[in-house]
Amino acid sequence: MSLKKTFIFFLPNFDVGGAGNSIYKICKNIKRTKNEIIIISLGPNYYKKNFKKLNIKIIELPFKRTLSSIFTLKKITYFHLKNKRKKIVFISNINYANVISCIFLRKFKRFKRFKLVLFERTPIQELDSFSNIKQFFKRKIVKFCIRFFYKEANYIIGNSSNVSKNLEKICGKKVITLNPIVEKNKSIKKNNKIKKILWVGRNSYEKNIKDLLLSLNHIKNKKYNLTIVSNPIINLQDFEIPYEIKKKIKVLGFQKNKIEKFFKESDIFISTSIYEGFPNVVVEAIRYNCLIISSKSYGGITDIIKNEKYGYLYNTYNTKELSSKIESSLENSKNNLNKISNARKNLNLIYLRNEKINFFFENI
Repeated sequence: MSLKKTFIFFLPNFDVGGAGNSIYKICKNIKRTKNEIIIISLGPNYYKKNFKKLNIKIIELPFKRTLSSIFTLKKITYFHLKNKRKKIVFISNINYANVISCIFLRKFKRFKRFKLVLFERTPIQELDSFSNIKQFFKRKIVKFCIRFFYKEANYIIGNSSNVSKNLEKICGKKVITLNPIVEKNKSIKKNNKIKKILWVGRNSYEKNIKDLLLSLNHIKNKKYNLTIVSNPIINLQDFEIPYEIKKKIKVLGFQKNKIEKFFKESDIFISTSIYEGFPNVVVEAIRYNCLIISSKSYGGITDIIKNEKYGYLYNTYNTKELSSKIESSLENSKNNLNKISNARKNLNLIYLRNEKINFFFENI
């Protein structure tokens, strides 16, 4: 008799972003005739309404710290394990949550019906980057624990080839590479006389918006407009930008169901991140026929923009190099059209691999 599967996805911070969106896409593709899905977060889940439309159970735990939630996580897991007709697949997401899951859920390994899956969504180099002393110690502890406790998991998944390769070196256990689910390209023609540039992301240290804003001072071609969509909203007063440049910039907050509009209207998309597991926002930009300029960030950008035949790449923090790439991207050239076309062809190959991640969850 085949067992009914209960998938428990745990992501502490289920805010708008790549991790939450990727989990939503996975859940859309899991067949639910014999499967049950539970989503657990600490505090509000940004995608709550989307999950409810799929008839997926949402649990928003009233804790601010992952450690504080562990007793409740164990209780929820054990409640489902008591049903001998169920197979429980606990999928933890993000390194610090993965470490805690390995340490405190490993006792459930005595049940053959329990599987612990770790989904690594950021490169290991993130743990060597910090903006304050508290973050320094937290990240060093997490990296230390990865070496010793990731072995407790049944499966480890990396969302890009570089994330998997570098993590495998640290934890000494096989890491499977499964790119997030990618949707079909959109067929969109753009004829903007003044080029529209788009930047989308959290207003946080690792997204590194500073590179873009500082690079604008070096651009001679003034035929562009820039839209910045961020959460929380970026304050341009925090940066030394001349008034004539500020007039070209529109700053907005995230608006549900309206992000698509920005991709449709934009010609160029810029990613300035220091590290990204698999930058879904770059994928979306390619789907909508945008030319990509990206930092050579740690993580999965090389799975999407393999080299400069697919877009423009610049060295992180080199704002003069970035400004030069922006100047080149503003040209109506065959070279730029080829970059857009090549990036879309590569994305189609990733789209064809969607079944790989579906197959994994169906056959675990």
